[in-house]
Amino acid sequence: MNTAMNIANVFFLAMNKEHGFSIGEYVLYVPDHAEGALTHKDVEPGIVTGKNRTYIFVRFGGDASSKACLPRQLY
Repeated sequence: MNTAMNIANVFFLAMNKEHGFSIGEYVLYVPDHAEGALTHKDVEPGIVTGKNRTYIFVRFGGDASSKACLPRQLY
């Protein structure tokens, strides 16, 4: 594979972080206003229930349905 293609693949994976999340995985939702602080009062634990190219679907606490989250907001 050529160098340009390798760079494109790395960029694609970096921009589409959902490839790193698996259904059933426990995650932390960190809202943008928390600026990455995992100890912020608004951080919520949840479980991944689905994903697509844009969103990771996460069920929080006792919620009956999942919420669409951006991959950059999950750890």
